[in-house]
Amino acid sequence: MELGTLSVALLALTLTDPSGANADDRRLRFGVLGGASFTNVTIEPETTFRTSGATSVHGGVLLSLDVSAPVSFEARLLWERRSVGLSDVNAAGQARVDYVGIPLLIRIAPGRARVRPVFLAGPELLIKTGARLMATVDGVPIEDEGFEDQVRAMDVALDVGAGAEIAVGRASLILEALYSHGLRNVAVPQSGGNVDVARTRAFRLSGGIRF
Repeated sequence: MELGTLSVALLALTLTDPSGANADDRRLRFGVLGGASFTNVTIEPETTFRTSGATSVHGGVLLSLDVSAPVSFEARLLWERRSVGLSDVNAAGQARVDYVGIPLLIRIAPGRARVRPVFLAGPELLIKTGARLMATVDGVPIEDEGFEDQVRAMDVALDVGAGAEIAVGRASLILEALYSHGLRNVAVPQSGGNVDVARTRAFRLSGGIRF
């Protein structure tokens, strides 16, 4: 076999053999994830009504760009509902705000084992898509029609989290816990109102897959 023919054959084998050294050398990956969100809000000044956290859901897609092992940059697009329970002597209700979240995360996954730890941190932009306040006062259900205007259109949060990545063929299963700490006052103060500052908090438990 001539040298040129041998070189072509070796090149073809390298490109087509899935067990080759470059078989999984992909810098760009995409995936999906979702799960449960445990959300709450901190309010200033102290109010006469009590607040309590609520459970909701989130889900979306992700895109990862490997920078250099074990570091990658990951952008996500998520839908999430942030809810809080409200209660007083004569009333009980729930306030909820729906967001499209855009986390921009640094992702560190050290090692090459089949199961390896993952650490995440970065900012998140949250864009409000809807807000609703429903309550029962003295047994009568009501809805605050003006609540939408009492919540700012955007929030900014700092996200930190950790989890595990499990290799399954060329894909990876994702299991993670992530805390999102709202930095911006999302309340629009109202004349005669009793809430000047409100900041969101969320704890996400997620599962998903990266390809």
